[in-house]
Amino acid sequence: MYKVHLRHLRYAAMVQLSPEMLNRFGAPELSLLTECGAMELPAFPDYLSSAIWNHIRGVNHPDEAVLHLDLAFLRPAVAAADEYNLARADLLRFVEGLTSGRRLLNAYLSSVRHFEQCIGSIWQAAELFNRMAHRVQGLDLKKMTLYKQGDNSDLERINKLNNVQSISMRSRPSRRRLPFG
Repeated sequence: MYKVHLRHLRYAAMVQLSPEMLNRFGAPELSLLTECGAMELPAFPDYLSSAIWNHIRGVNHPDEAVLHLDLAFLRPAVAAADEYNLARADLLRFVEGLTSGRRLLNAYLSSVRHFEQCIGSIWQAAELFNRMAHRVQGLDLKKMTLYKQGDNSDLERINKLNNVQSISMRSRPSRRRLPFG
């Protein structure tokens, strides 16, 4: 069994990765990244609390299922915004590290993880919103569509990213044991 000592972790934090290592362990051409293109999101109202208070005050749809869909939609919508902000902050930390000569690979990898969670949350929120809209309008729940194939809409592109992420996770070889014991 391998043991990781604190002194090794401190040493690992001080190691400067070469551009080749960034490209290998981070992403192809990561060493060329020099700025954060993710725009800052504006502060959003607290829609989740508003929905709950509206229900408490009796301002709601007569179909109880709509309330549950509303809350189910708002949770991933809020999560998507939170994950995006965390991803952007980590990406900024990575880019700012470059200006001081530090290549903070963990900040970049954390950013990617948060962006992946953001994409999944956006897709989940979109599906729930579509379900809620169909329920409110009395439409057939079996014929839901979030986009038209080939329309190159935001949701079609998010679906493609979400599918790539899912395929990537399924195609990784499974291991019975981690190499650390």
